[in-house]
Amino acid sequence: MQKIPFKKLIIPSLTLIFAASALSACSGTKVKAEGKLKKTDYCAFYREFEEKVPTAQPKEQLKLFEKIAGAKDFPASLKKDYDQIISSYKKSIAGKPVSKDEKKNEAASKRMQRHAIENCEILKSNNSSGGGI
Repeated sequence: MQKIPFKKLIIPSLTLIFAASALSACSGTKVKAEGKLKKTDYCAFYREFEEKVPTAQPKEQLKLFEKIAGAKDFPASLKKDYDQIISSYKKSIAGKPVSKDEKKNEAASKRMQRHAIENCEILKSNNSSGGGI
């Protein structure tokens, strides 16, 4: 049996947690997108993150998270959540275990995504004139 390096398992799991949270953040209860921050740097950086993260390597993903958190108009209410995710990425990239933080990471990513959905109008309703997501 071949042993899979721990680091190769953790980074994909962080990415999967974030992706799975995106789906659950917009399912279940109805989300009212107000878009009150949609023209901010924070939202522009978040949209860039969403566009690039599927094909980005872990170090690139980390830089995208750090860019969002460094936006001049970054919402202070999300600082703890971004710090949690950024810390886990740094630990994982350094080869340190982050599996004990899985539930914290999942909860943080759900809050981050829900905030972006509600305030940046990241998702569009299928009933909107533009159609689709």
